[in-house]
Amino acid sequence: MAHRHQKAGQYGKSEAGKRARRIILILLIFALVAGACLGFAIGLAFRFPKSYLMLIPSIATLSIAYFGMKRADPYIDELSKQRLFFLRGGQAEGLIAWLLEDLDDNWHIFNGIKLDPESDIDHVLLGPAGIFCISTKSMRGLFSRTPSGLLHNGNSCEYDRQVLAQSAELKKKLDVVMGTPVRWVQAVLAVPFGFTQGDSMGNKYWLVHQENLLQTIAPDPLPKYRRNLDSQQIERIAKALEMLQVSAADVYERPKIPVK
Repeated sequence: MAHRHQKAGQYGKSEAGKRARRIILILLIFALVAGACLGFAIGLAFRFPKSYLMLIPSIATLSIAYFGMKRADPYIDELSKQRLFFLRGGQAEGLIAWLLEDLDDNWHIFNGIKLDPESDIDHVLLGPAGIFCISTKSMRGLFSRTPSGLLHNGNSCEYDRQVLAQSAELKKKLDVVMGTPVRWVQAVLAVPFGFTQGDSMGNKYWLVHQENLLQTIAPDPLPKYRRNLDSQQIERIAKALEMLQVSAADVYERPKIPVK
């Protein structure tokens, strides 16, 4: 079994949790405001049982609840959609990581390497066949290559450019950490819930789904011409990737200038 470094899908899980907490916070604020108005109305009712003053906070409570929730509904709906999006993304990443763990112990899987504060690389696979920067997308539908770029259900899609940029950035960071250039980092776009059209290994990036993931990256047996790294090289690169996984976001963040 391949060596796993950190669980997969943690970024998606974290972002989904943030959206859920925001929804709860909005509902709590409405509950507190409505409860305060209602409590004020009840207090007036006990103090002035025959007074119509209690109608003012009661009407205010109903108005706040109605108009407030009406204004908040689109925001809550958008947060709910974002939460589902990140949860599906985490599930897709978990599936890809689980499939990659079937590789033998010559392989290392690094999940969630964070090269900047706002995003991460879903998986970095390291083994005899080389270094693979894998971006996993949870979208369904048909993904196909064209001379002008990647298409998703016939529409232009930028996932190919994203994974190529990530692989180039990862190579740059590895070059710095190791003090010597690595040969290359292969970009892989994984769409486990979708369908792919065309050669999986065409162009500068590879396009795979869950059924051909392992056969494309690490066929068994691995042909001699695909054996690019020996055990010592793998261990050295693995240590560099461990450093990046632990501290890359802090190491490469622009230092803050203290205010005098």
